[in-house]
This record gives sequence, structure tokens and C-alpha cells, in this order.
Amino acid sequence: MFGRRDELAQVEARLAELEERLAERVDAVSGDAARIERKLDDLEARLRGEPVDRVEFLLASVAEEVRADLKGLVADAERLRQVTRDVEHRHEEAERALRALVSRLEGGIEPPARSKVVFNKVYRAETLLYVAAYFTYGKPTEVSILAGDEDPPTTVCSGMGSDYASAIIRPGEYWMVKSKRERSDVKCLCTPLY
Repeated sequence: MFGRRDELAQVEARLAELEERLAERVDAVSGDAARIERKLDDLEARLRGEPVDRVEFLLASVAEEVRADLKGLVADAERLRQVTRDVEHRHEEAERALRALVSRLEGGIEPPARSKVVFNKVYRAETLLYVAAYFTYGKPTEVSILAGDEDPPTTVCSGMGSDYASAIIRPGEYWMVKSKRERSDVKCLCTPLY
């Protein structure tokens, strides 16, 4: 019996809440309707006025729409500029890598072999690289591979959460394998990719 009274009380409370929300929405719609009616009255008054007033009103309305469209176009142009800068930057990177590869092929130079990496030393990639760090023994500790356009690099590309970390480094980027100390239990190699 008490269960039904509780349910009835909950339903009545919910009904009161919904009625309150409905009243708020009716008030908001009434306010919107009043604003729209005032705008329509103003528009009708302007259009009933002198031809010069009508033309000025219409020109002002068109100018406002053109300004809004122009703002959108300016924002689109800025986004396009940013995309263009990004594409140009990637194109320059690809050209550098291609020139390096062509010069090696024309010169008959063998591509460099894997090389060992010195911890906490900043390098600059001339070609596309694959950098790998791995534990040889002991308990895994913190080692990170960082890369980026700034010297020293700040973007963490990979960290050793288990016993291995690796990253692809783009031509022109600065990179380093960061460790708190020179590690004998971690080996790190760099391999050019062609």
C-alpha cells in the first residue's frame, strides 16, 4: 500500500516538474513571437515608407548578409592558407628526401648501415629513419624517443612501456633518445629507410 503512495507522489512530482518546464517554454516562445511580431511591424513600416527609405533599408539588409558571407569566406581562406602551408612543408620534405636519394643513387654510394645511437644527443634526420630502442637485460626503465621541428625536440613519439620502443623520423626533423643516464641495459639503433 505504501509503495503505491510513493509511486503516486513521484508521478505527481514529475508532473509538477513537467508543468513548470512547459510554462517556461511557453513564456520563451511568447517572447520570441513578440520579437518576431515587432520585427515584422518594423519591416512593414519601412516598406510602406518613401522609396528612398525602402532602398536604404534593402541595401542595409543586403550589406549585412554580404558581411556575414564575407566573414565566412575570410575564415575559409585562412583555413585554406593553413592547408596550403602544410602541403608546401610536406612537399619540401619529400623533395629533400628525393634529392638525397637521387644523389646517393647517382654517386653510387651505398646507403649507410644501421648505426648505434648515443642517448640524450640531438640528431637531425637527413632521410626517413626508423629508430628502435630495446632492453637487453634487467628491469625495464624509462626511455623515450622524441622528434620534432625544434632543437631539442619535445614531442614524445614512443616510450618504453614494456621492453621495446620505436619511431619513424621524417627528413628534416630533430630527434633524440632520451634517458636519465647512459644505459647499458638498453640498446638503440637507427636505420635509414629507402
